[in-house]
Amino acid sequence: MFSICFSCDFLHAVNTLKVITSNLNPCRNGHVPPTHKFGSFQLNVKGGKSSLRIGDTIFVNLKINQYLYDSLSKQNVKVNNKVALWVNLTSVSNRASSGNVFAIDTTIYNVFDQYFTTRVLKGKRNTPYRFDSILTNGHWELEIQYIALKKAGYILYSRFDKIEIGGEPLPEGVCMLGDDVFNAKITLNTTNNQISRVYPTKSMSSQDFFGFVVE
Repeated sequence: MFSICFSCDFLHAVNTLKVITSNLNPCRNGHVPPTHKFGSFQLNVKGGKSSLRIGDTIFVNLKINQYLYDSLSKQNVKVNNKVALWVNLTSVSNRASSGNVFAIDTTIYNVFDQYFTTRVLKGKRNTPYRFDSILTNGHWELEIQYIALKKAGYILYSRFDKIEIGGEPLPEGVCMLGDDVFNAKITLNTTNNQISRVYPTKSMSSQDFFGFVVE
């Protein structure tokens, strides 16, 4: 009986070591070149008014074709599994004097629902900042409404979090060079963007950042 238990403990230790080793070196069997390269896609962001009050809404929506143009193959590629976005909306610390675009109050993430009521009309909210879009009639769509609950200056920016094409997965221990979104980028198409009020001393692109003030 002792020898059986010892064997079980030994096998468990070996398997645990394998898991730890795999986690420490997930690309232990090498890399393969990126299979696709996508371009830029617009995320529409709109302030309901040029001057916002508590209870007013910020509208965010994405709608992209299921077939994305791949500049490597010069063909359209069908995205079957997932299009996920990171949408970061946070308060800005000391906006009147700050020239640092990353001078943000990071604690809003943990109490996000105290600052905004989030309505997801299309898609799925996984965390305060991560969302899955939904495939509808040949388009990946995400539609979010943020209803302001507290007075502050805010900034929003976004990027793709994951794009899953579908098909055969890579072999275990093999990684693809590049990133999980095949170089796809988000640019903002904005209405009532108050980024110059949030950062009056800093020149910032409205295609990258959306700013607003709740008064």
